[in-house]
Amino acid sequence: MDQEAAGKNEFLHYDDWKCWAANFDPWLDEHFHSSVLRHFNENVQPDWLRWLDSEQSKLTGDASSGAELFREALIRRYQGIRLYHATRLTDLNVLRDHGLSAWSSQQLRERAEQVFSHEEPERSRLQEAIRRALPDDRGGLVYTFRMLKDAFPGKCVCFSRNGSEWMEAVANELGLAGYVERVRKEMRGYLIACDVPWQLLDSDKLRLLAKEALETVITRRFFDVEQYAIPSCDSECVALSQSIPSENITAVADVEPLMGMEELTADSLEWISFTHWGRQYENQIIGVAR
Repeated sequence: MDQEAAGKNEFLHYDDWKCWAANFDPWLDEHFHSSVLRHFNENVQPDWLRWLDSEQSKLTGDASSGAELFREALIRRYQGIRLYHATRLTDLNVLRDHGLSAWSSQQLRERAEQVFSHEEPERSRLQEAIRRALPDDRGGLVYTFRMLKDAFPGKCVCFSRNGSEWMEAVANELGLAGYVERVRKEMRGYLIACDVPWQLLDSDKLRLLAKEALETVITRRFFDVEQYAIPSCDSECVALSQSIPSENITAVADVEPLMGMEELTADSLEWISFTHWGRQYENQIIGVAR
């Protein structure tokens, strides 16, 4: 692909799929026989990718998986993917020191005990609440999402408004109706934009993202893109089993002033370069984190 060398230092911004998908038109033509592409349509069975692989195999004898080959092309073309994380923090500088940490289940337990022990002095009841909040399922992961424009109004605003979903679950198990209100008073809501290298993604997650990216490329190539706001959303939430280092955090949006807005959209956000956050950043607003 002619643009591979130039694009290697770029990160895939999934929101801009109508643009970046065009970069892979040459790959479709190189990989699939022209007759296969000519007979492709929206209703092929059992699904787009298996139909393409089957028809390609019939014509050429090559039984390779198009999705697997596309994953290799995606890795060659882009260095990684832009992901977003929503949170509430008392001090944004914690991100400079620790990045976005994948807290272990034990760290989650210890944090819950630290926060809630003064509100629930009966240790056995607190331990039971922590157990019911499933720390072993939630621990060791950083939760992000890949599409910003389609997340409003939605989950990212919720997480920026209420903070940690797991800590809120513990509070609910304890019947602490005022916990969320306290979090809103003591912390501030942010969206964090991260450029995440492919190697920080688990192989299964990378495989799923590549599969959906190929479906996106096909959508742009063959169909009316105005009819496909979200071409595929199976991996809307991208859970990383590794922490995101601070050097991979590129921009921050303070969403606290936007909490009361109706019909909030991604275009309402003002992104500040993370390098300049907390300094003289009046001229550092960089738009919608592109």
